[in-house]
Amino acid sequence: MYYDGSCPLCQKEIRHYRKLKKADSVDWVDISSVPEGSLPQDLDRETAMKKFHVRTETGELVSGAKAFLTVWQIVPLVRGLAKLRNNRLFVGLLDRLYILFLKVRPRLHKWAGSATKIQSGSQ
Repeated sequence: MYYDGSCPLCQKEIRHYRKLKKADSVDWVDISSVPEGSLPQDLDRETAMKKFHVRTETGELVSGAKAFLTVWQIVPLVRGLAKLRNNRLFVGLLDRLYILFLKVRPRLHKWAGSATKIQSGSQ
């Protein structure tokens, strides 16, 4: 799984995933801290930082809704949704919602960073 470790929202989500029972079966790659030459040929840093990416067990690199559905296979609460990975209508809807999220992510990123600072007592 390739994620943006510099994003407070992403950090929180990844912490949640890493607590799950099968989390040790996932290779967690923080794109923000990996040297460019260490990335796979089919994924550059700029692309990876813009959108969530996952390499499936078969080696396919997927992004957006399909990436989430791939990860959700290990999340007990939403595992049932992962079964909809091949349902074009559901994946299309999820992709649209994800694109909307990506548009507001910078504002949420700033808000989450501010909230983290406030919780830790520094401003």
